[in-house]
Amino acid sequence: EDCLFMNVFTPINASATSTTKYPVMAFIHGSGYTVSSSSSLLYGPDFLVNQSVILVTFNYRLGAAGFLTLGSKVAPGNLGLTDTLLALKWIQRDIAAFGGDPNQVTLFGESAGGAATISHYLSPQSTGLFVRAIAQSGSALSDWAVIPMAEGVRRSRVLAQAVGCNTNQNDTMLLTCLQTVNITNIVNNQSISLPAEDMISGTTNLRFLPVLDTSLT
Repeated sequence: EDCLFMNVFTPINASATSTTKYPVMAFIHGSGYTVSSSSSLLYGPDFLVNQSVILVTFNYRLGAAGFLTLGSKVAPGNLGLTDTLLALKWIQRDIAAFGGDPNQVTLFGESAGGAATISHYLSPQSTGLFVRAIAQSGSALSDWAVIPMAEGVRRSRVLAQAVGCNTNQNDTMLLTCLQTVNITNIVNNQSISLPAEDMISGTTNLRFLPVLDTSLT
């Protein structure tokens, strides 16, 4: 899970001491909450920087590392979305040091990033962290973008059993067991948690997703 870093791309004249404070665009990458990163070559900064805009991209935890849930405070789920919330708070606190204007932040994202953007738009926890939002090819209302808490718990327990953890123990002990499992083993077993009907119909290949959670609404 040592993946949480950010990229800040600025116009050449931007700095903490510059008289001009530049607008900021914060980008959430897509790929189904499962793969990709903020450093993907698909999302270059050149165009925006040349338009006198600061671009911020950031990683968030993906797959089971970001969206495993046991339906309790021990493992509430939506950690990937919480990572993006933390990134937005960082921008408000520190972007002025790069010449950015924290009052002119536009949040945008593509695919799953678009769905996450809408989630932030609807969440009171994100109030004041951005003033505009752009969702590209994704929405929190898409049928692939969120699953019920009960389904998230079911998938998480199927994964836990697949990697050798006793699912009859309490949530704290189960999470402790999962934390001892090699991440490669977890990634290799993520697909086993998909409902059979989804695998047969091909409606989705997305395993670990945001769950309906009142703490983010």
